[in-house]
Parts: sequence; C-alpha cells; structure tokens
Amino acid sequence: MSSESIALITARASKLERGNGGLPEITEADICYALALLRANGAALLLRVKIAGQEKWRPKLIAELHQADGRSSEQLCQLAVEEYCSPALCSTCNGRESHKVGALLIVCETCNGSGKHGKPCHALHLGISDADWSRIEDRYSRLLSRLSSWEGMGIAMINSIKDEE
Repeated sequence: MSSESIALITARASKLERGNGGLPEITEADICYALALLRANGAALLLRVKIAGQEKWRPKLIAELHQADGRSSEQLCQLAVEEYCSPALCSTCNGRESHKVGALLIVCETCNGSGKHGKPCHALHLGISDADWSRIEDRYSRLLSRLSSWEGMGIAMINSIKDEE
C-alpha cells in the first residue's frame, strides 16, 4: 500500500512530500513500525487488512473479533469485518452523506444520508429471517463499534509515532 493511500485516509496528513511547513507524509515504514508496537492484536490486524490491504490477515481478524466478543457467531463477525473494511460508498456523495451550500445542509437523496450504496440485506446474507436479524442487530452494531475502536487505537499509534519525529 502506498503512503499516498495512507495519507488519504488519515485526517492529519495534508502533504504527500516533505518540505517546509505542513505535515510530513506517513510512510510504509511508519505503518510497519506502528503495527509492530500495537499491543492490541485486533487493532494491528484491522490496520493490516483495512489500511495495508494485507488480505491474508482477514481470517485472523475475524477470529480475533469472534474471540473478543464471545457471543456472536463467526459468520456474523465475518459480515461485520467485510462491511467495516470494504464499505460500499454511495456513488453520488462518495460517502460524505451531505454537503453544505451556505447555511443550508443538503442530505444526499440517493443514499438518504447514509453515505453507503444501498442498504445491505444482512438477514439475506446470513440466511435468516428479518425477525431473527432484528434480534441480533444490536450485537452486530457492537461488533462494528469494536472494529471502530480498534481502528482508532491503530491510527492513534501511527499519529503518536509521527509526533515523536
């Protein structure tokens, strides 16, 4: 994965080249160093899959999420990892959900402000009824929250490494 890709997903990265002023680029070496320092295995695995594109770590990430949660099936964990790491962004707003024109906030009509292309049918993907899905939907939301937390831990580690330079 290129440092340009990392810079695009990291809010603090404003420049892709070194120079006077601005923030320096995040290099692949920075990512590798951060992954080596991460104590939380889930965070390191998530960064490897989502940011570094190392798909060989996806099964271990799913297993780690399954073990961390303890109550969700491995199939539900796989679905959460797939949605979190590969979101289908809305082609109209490109995932931004809305935009401002002056003081007016305009919500994307295509995705109804979700930023995603269509609503995934989780029940159909899991082969269960909508009623069964509604019983486990909060568990699924907790899995997505855990993944978000892991990503935050990983990005914070990368940012702290850049701050030390």
